[in-house]
Amino acid sequence: WAKEIGITLGFNNSKLQQLVLAGLLHDIGKTMVSYKILNKTSPLNKREYEKIKEHSNYGSQIASYLLKDKPKFIKVPKIIKHHHERYDGKGYPDGLKKEEVPFESYIIGIADAVDVMLSGRPYKKALTLDEVIRELYENKGKQFHPQLVDIMVALLSKAQRRGEGDDLFGINMGSLILKLEDQINIIEGILLNYNSYYVFKPVLDYDISN
Repeated sequence: WAKEIGITLGFNNSKLQQLVLAGLLHDIGKTMVSYKILNKTSPLNKREYEKIKEHSNYGSQIASYLLKDKPKFIKVPKIIKHHHERYDGKGYPDGLKKEEVPFESYIIGIADAVDVMLSGRPYKKALTLDEVIRELYENKGKQFHPQLVDIMVALLSKAQRRGEGDDLFGINMGSLILKLEDQINIIEGILLNYNSYYVFKPVLDYDISN
């Protein structure tokens, strides 16, 4: 979803790659949170929620370490750190609002929220597309950046008109990250499931050595 939003906004390839990588790594900080909290089937209490909120800072720190020698991805840790900030300033970890938040963080945030709403959580059932769209409009200018709500709703409506609602939950478009020596390559393609194994098929021809 984040990639589709970036394309809609006319991001160049470099900016799009940063956004895609931030999207893929945005929740890596949850590796530092107890799996008992992550997989809890009932609503989180205040202490557990505070623990969950720490994943944004953890994720930023991990990404900084992983990408410390990759100047082209210098913004990724900051994007990850602020992907749970809200437009009205009621998010975390720093309570930033409006233009104080990196715009790419807002993109990851709304893409993440839509993914959660469509797929559900152990303690919360998935919503229909119509319910997701209603949630987006109700939180326009509150949780979500107003411009991004309009773009996200347009993307959801487009998918709905094409009759792809059922496909939203399956494996479709994906990104393959290859780290070759000191270079990171992000390849866009389709992930296909063949019984017990997967095949990644690039959508374009890529010339990558080794």
